[in-house]
Amino acid sequence: MVMAILQFGRCRALVALSAVGLSLGWMMGTGPARAQSASQTLTYKATVATICTIQHMSGGTSAVLDFGRHLNVASVHVMDLDSGGHGWSIRCNKATPVPVTVTLDAGEHEVSGQRHMAGPAGALIPYDLYRDSALTKALDVPFEIDIPTTGASPIIYGRARVPAGTHDGFYFDRVRITVAY
Repeated sequence: MVMAILQFGRCRALVALSAVGLSLGWMMGTGPARAQSASQTLTYKATVATICTIQHMSGGTSAVLDFGRHLNVASVHVMDLDSGGHGWSIRCNKATPVPVTVTLDAGEHEVSGQRHMAGPAGALIPYDLYRDSALTKALDVPFEIDIPTTGASPIIYGRARVPAGTHDGFYFDRVRITVAY
């Protein structure tokens, strides 16, 4: 703080001037100090992306359509195995146009347009995927689905035809699900 003696005519005054800046113009007779101001426009923005997610009904991103465990079918001509259905969920935000198109590829072990599960020694078990429990709506072509505000939960059904003489072992395939919007 700085102390100064100011004289106005015959009057003297001891005035304290602070380092933050007291306007000397007022004390010197040039008028009162005025507050300075500045303004700036601030812009706020957000982007809402159009997005859909695919999840297994139990919450994960990977799903298993399990045909179960069966005895060796060497003595059986052909065995049909039904999966009983498997649920998965498609969730899209409200910015996503509906309906969306869902496509399942032919899988990792497709031969001549037929999906197969691969097993020991290159053995294959053919299977088909369906949209309905009656196994009449095959999932070989893209299909459209409406996504309500809570999401859609389509179920995939499967049927495998195990040929006679199929080797014992674990058989699997992976099918990619794509949602286009």
